[in-house]
Amino acid sequence: MPFPTTSYILLGMLSSQEVSGYDLKQQLDKSLYPCYESPAKSQIYGELRRLTQQGWTTVTEVPQTHRPDKRVYRITPAGLTALRQWLASPDVEPDSFKSPLLLRLFFGHLLPHDVLSARLETRQQQMTKELSACEETERDLRNQLQAPQANAECLHALLLIRFRINTLRAAITWTDDAVEQLTRWEKDNSPKAMRAGV
Repeated sequence: MPFPTTSYILLGMLSSQEVSGYDLKQQLDKSLYPCYESPAKSQIYGELRRLTQQGWTTVTEVPQTHRPDKRVYRITPAGLTALRQWLASPDVEPDSFKSPLLLRLFFGHLLPHDVLSARLETRQQQMTKELSACEETERDLRNQLQAPQANAECLHALLLIRFRINTLRAAITWTDDAVEQLTRWEKDNSPKAMRAGV
């Protein structure tokens, strides 16, 4: 049975550190968003067990005071080989895309256009806020790249955040156009406009 993308995400994170499932989830929520949806906690723990059974990771029980013991995972040489093979594979699947907002637009005929426009404008405000945060991250990464100790990981992170920035800018522009077209349609197809056109 082939391993899902989540397995290789976890192997990639474990390639530079040994870490618990809980800490993996926290790190993925913060770092993975420019390129992939962060796996659910249940997915992470299920895949970690599977990777350990496969021999691609090992797990160590770490005692903690006043808390349950922590299970810390480490990638094995076999796991690193599997990760590198997956990364180098020419079979890159198409990007997947899910948008609750566009799903509402798909069924938009069931909503008044002013309600639909309001949802678009709300999402636009969220994207504008995210864009501002991404641009700040971009500035930080560019500064880091100027340092003598800068490494390729910093460049890769910059490229990812640039992709996200360009995507957000395109989405914000699209949203402006969508709201304008919905407003124009509502105006042109109002009862008063329809009577005037008769």
